[in-house]
Amino acid sequence: MKGTLLLALATAGLLTHSSAWSAPAQDSIARGLMILHGERLIFSPCRERSYVQVEDESPGGETVAALRALGLAQDIPLYVELFGSAEGGALRMRGLNFAHTEARCPAPRHATGAWQAAGDSPAWRMNLVGEVMHLERAEQPALRTPIRVETAAAVHLRATDGSARQWTLEKKTCLKREQGFASGWSATGHIDGETLSGCAWKP
Repeated sequence: MKGTLLLALATAGLLTHSSAWSAPAQDSIARGLMILHGERLIFSPCRERSYVQVEDESPGGETVAALRALGLAQDIPLYVELFGSAEGGALRMRGLNFAHTEARCPAPRHATGAWQAAGDSPAWRMNLVGEVMHLERAEQPALRTPIRVETAAAVHLRATDGSARQWTLEKKTCLKREQGFASGWSATGHIDGETLSGCAWKP
């Protein structure tokens, strides 16, 4: 329904194609709604009445493949957060940060952490704010753990309080279709003898 509405607005001239739209720098994130129109990918930035065509330049087309696996289809839009740049009137998409089947832009963010992650079996959510890892798990007390960040081939979050708690964030597509989201990183946590697996992204 929202995909049909976006196309109708564009056709009526209420959404304007932007040849001068400027995406954030490549290290930043472009947030908006994506729809599939025929074989074309169309991106409408959050809180802007404009749209641009998307070219997938991710390795092996992995970003479009992940979005299609999540549910992107004709007239079925997704909320997406993409790494890319504006060139030649198009958004050249080079990677996925986060995508959700609830096709609406969230409220503007004010205070955010460096990383977020989530998973299931049991349900859990992790948020890294400054040098403190906040972990919430179903039916268990919340945890706060001071950590240090080590970046190599993957991102490692290691406890500095003497515990063995740690996280590994790997740059690869992570799909949680039943939960309605996908991201560009996998997350594995080792917390007090328990292993947590899920997806990670940058807020």
